[in-house]
Amino acid sequence: MRKVILSFALIAVASCARVMSPSGGQPDKEAPRVVETEPEQGQMAMSFAVTDGPVRIVFHETVSVRSPREMVQVSPERGEVEVERDGNVLEVRMAGGWRAGRVYRVTVLPGIVDRRGNARSTSYELVFSTGAPILHNAVGGIAVDRITGRPAVNARVEARPRSDTATVYTGVTDSAGFFALRSLPAGNYTTVVYADQNRNRTLDRAEARPPSDVTVGATDTLALEFALLPS
Repeated sequence: MRKVILSFALIAVASCARVMSPSGGQPDKEAPRVVETEPEQGQMAMSFAVTDGPVRIVFHETVSVRSPREMVQVSPERGEVEVERDGNVLEVRMAGGWRAGRVYRVTVLPGIVDRRGNARSTSYELVFSTGAPILHNAVGGIAVDRITGRPAVNARVEARPRSDTATVYTGVTDSAGFFALRSLPAGNYTTVVYADQNRNRTLDRAEARPPSDVTVGATDTLALEFALLPS
């Protein structure tokens, strides 16, 4: 009789163990994806003009960022950019606030990861306006190492309007050395690409800097090529 009772007890324990065990399933291999932004993509966001409120980029899950500022670019730059992470949200602010009459591009660079180490392999670009029309133009191209011919990866791209040199439109080359600056105000620009090796976002004397002057129309798509000498 004791053996029968013990057998039933063991069956009951085993059954409970099976109920409490994890159900399993496929492991999460999806990189963080953007599900919401404020302002919305392509929005005429007049309420952001002359304010220091944050631009918010919301992912579908919690993200892990050691140096948020290095992962986000704002174009045009005119003052320091601050980036904070709160769970699944990146908040981006511009020193002095967002100016009226501008088209802004806020770019999250590749490399944002979730808590399981899944990393984004592509950038995300949010475009919004504080009053200016969003033009469909672009200055793009490729940057290569002049010695090896290989793509110049993570080189910094700048385009400065000749009428306002304090404002700089920025970008970064990707793994193929490609870059694109989109939705620029029509006008004359001086462009430069350099291997920002110390990541200070400033053109230093030792860094290669081949300049090029371009004129951009409202619907132009211009292609440039830069060959960088190693520092």
